[in-house]
Amino acid sequence: MRRSGEFEVVAEAENGDEAVRLAEMHIPDIVLMDLVMPGMNGVDATRGVKDVSPRTQIVVLTSYHDDEHIFPALQAGAISYVLKDFRMEEVAEAVRRAAVGEATLLPSVAARVIDELRSER
Repeated sequence: MRRSGEFEVVAEAENGDEAVRLAEMHIPDIVLMDLVMPGMNGVDATRGVKDVSPRTQIVVLTSYHDDEHIFPALQAGAISYVLKDFRMEEVAEAVRRAAVGEATLLPSVAARVIDELRSER
Protein backbone atom coordinates (compact mmCIF):
# COMPACT_ATOMS: atom_id res chain seq x y z
CA MET A 1 0.00 0.00 0.00
CA ARG A 2 1.06 3.55 -0.58
CA ARG A 3 -0.52 6.88 0.07
CA SER A 4 -1.00 9.30 -2.79
CA GLY A 5 -2.14 12.56 -1.24
CA GLU A 6 -5.56 11.95 0.28
CA PHE A 7 -5.91 8.53 -1.38
CA GLU A 8 -4.48 5.20 -0.34
CA VAL A 9 -3.45 2.99 -3.24
CA VAL A 10 -3.93 -0.65 -2.20
CA ALA A 11 -2.94 -2.30 -5.50
CA GLU A 12 -2.06 -1.73 -9.14
CA ALA A 13 -2.94 -4.20 -11.87
CA GLU A 14 -1.16 -4.79 -15.16
CA ASN A 15 -4.22 -6.26 -16.88
CA GLY A 16 -7.92 -6.95 -16.46
CA ASP A 17 -7.54 -10.43 -14.97
CA GLU A 18 -5.21 -9.10 -12.32
CA ALA A 19 -7.58 -6.20 -11.61
CA VAL A 20 -10.38 -8.64 -10.80
CA ARG A 21 -8.12 -10.80 -8.60
CA LEU A 22 -6.81 -7.78 -6.71
CA ALA A 23 -10.31 -6.36 -6.26
CA GLU A 24 -11.44 -9.65 -4.75
CA MET A 25 -8.41 -9.64 -2.44
CA HIS A 26 -8.60 -6.00 -1.31
CA ILE A 27 -12.30 -5.04 -1.79
CA PRO A 28 -11.34 -1.44 -2.66
CA ASP A 29 -13.68 1.51 -2.40
CA ILE A 30 -12.71 2.77 -5.87
CA VAL A 31 -11.04 1.25 -8.92
CA LEU A 32 -9.60 3.41 -11.69
CA MET A 33 -10.09 1.26 -14.77
CA ASP A 34 -8.54 1.60 -18.20
CA LEU A 35 -10.55 0.12 -21.07
CA VAL A 36 -7.74 -1.15 -23.26
CA MET A 37 -5.43 -3.60 -21.50
CA PRO A 38 -3.70 -6.85 -22.34
CA GLY A 39 -5.87 -9.92 -21.89
CA MET A 40 -9.26 -9.10 -20.39
CA ASN A 41 -10.46 -5.67 -21.53
CA GLY A 42 -11.65 -2.96 -19.16
CA VAL A 43 -15.36 -3.58 -19.75
CA ASP A 44 -15.06 -7.26 -18.83
CA ALA A 45 -12.78 -6.36 -15.92
CA THR A 46 -15.35 -3.82 -14.69
CA ARG A 47 -18.01 -6.51 -14.78
CA GLY A 48 -15.66 -8.91 -12.98
CA VAL A 49 -14.79 -6.40 -10.26
CA LYS A 50 -18.47 -5.67 -9.66
CA ASP A 51 -19.13 -9.43 -9.42
CA VAL A 52 -16.46 -9.99 -6.74
CA SER A 53 -16.95 -6.65 -4.95
CA PRO A 54 -20.36 -5.09 -5.68
CA ARG A 55 -19.75 -2.09 -3.42
CA THR A 56 -16.58 -1.07 -5.29
CA GLN A 57 -17.15 1.97 -7.48
CA ILE A 58 -15.47 1.92 -10.89
CA VAL A 59 -14.13 5.11 -12.45
CA VAL A 60 -13.18 4.50 -16.07
CA LEU A 61 -10.09 6.51 -17.03
CA THR A 62 -9.56 6.23 -20.78
CA SER A 63 -8.67 7.97 -24.02
CA TYR A 64 -11.81 6.75 -25.78
CA HIS A 65 -15.01 8.79 -25.85
CA ASP A 66 -17.09 7.01 -28.47
CA ASP A 67 -20.36 5.18 -27.92
CA GLU A 68 -18.72 1.78 -28.54
CA HIS A 69 -16.68 2.27 -25.37
CA ILE A 70 -18.90 4.48 -23.20
CA PHE A 71 -22.11 2.44 -23.15
CA PRO A 72 -20.57 -0.98 -22.50
CA ALA A 73 -18.46 0.45 -19.66
CA LEU A 74 -21.44 2.07 -17.97
CA GLN A 75 -23.61 -1.01 -18.53
CA ALA A 76 -20.87 -3.15 -16.95
CA GLY A 77 -21.11 -1.10 -13.76
CA ALA A 78 -18.84 1.95 -14.04
CA ILE A 79 -20.17 4.97 -12.14
CA SER A 80 -17.94 7.49 -13.90
CA TYR A 81 -16.28 7.91 -17.26
CA VAL A 82 -13.38 10.37 -17.45
CA LEU A 83 -10.70 10.97 -20.04
CA LYS A 84 -6.96 10.70 -19.64
CA ASP A 85 -6.54 14.27 -20.83
CA PHE A 86 -8.41 15.55 -17.77
CA ARG A 87 -6.32 17.52 -15.31
CA MET A 88 -5.22 15.49 -12.28
CA GLU A 89 -7.52 17.53 -10.03
CA GLU A 90 -10.51 16.62 -12.24
CA VAL A 91 -9.65 12.92 -11.98
CA ALA A 92 -9.25 13.25 -8.20
CA GLU A 93 -12.65 14.94 -8.01
CA ALA A 94 -14.21 12.08 -9.98
CA VAL A 95 -12.72 9.65 -7.45
CA ARG A 96 -14.03 11.71 -4.52
CA ARG A 97 -17.50 11.83 -6.07
CA ALA A 98 -17.50 8.09 -6.79
CA ALA A 99 -16.62 7.45 -3.15
CA VAL A 100 -19.98 8.98 -2.16
CA GLY A 101 -21.91 7.34 -5.00
CA GLU A 102 -21.98 10.27 -7.42
CA ALA A 103 -21.27 9.94 -11.14
CA THR A 104 -18.88 12.02 -13.21
CA LEU A 105 -19.53 12.19 -16.94
CA LEU A 106 -18.40 14.62 -19.58
CA PRO A 107 -21.35 16.79 -20.60
CA SER A 108 -21.16 15.34 -24.12
CA VAL A 109 -21.20 11.80 -22.69
CA ALA A 110 -24.11 12.63 -20.38
CA ALA A 111 -26.06 14.03 -23.36
CA ARG A 112 -25.47 10.82 -25.35
CA VAL A 113 -26.59 8.70 -22.41
CA ILE A 114 -29.79 10.76 -22.13
CA ASP A 115 -30.39 10.50 -25.89
CA GLU A 116 -29.92 6.72 -25.70
CA LEU A 117 -32.36 6.40 -22.80
CA ARG A 118 -34.95 8.52 -24.60
CA SER A 119 -34.61 6.49 -27.79
CA GLU A 120 -35.39 3.29 -25.83
CA ARG A 121 -38.91 4.54 -25.03
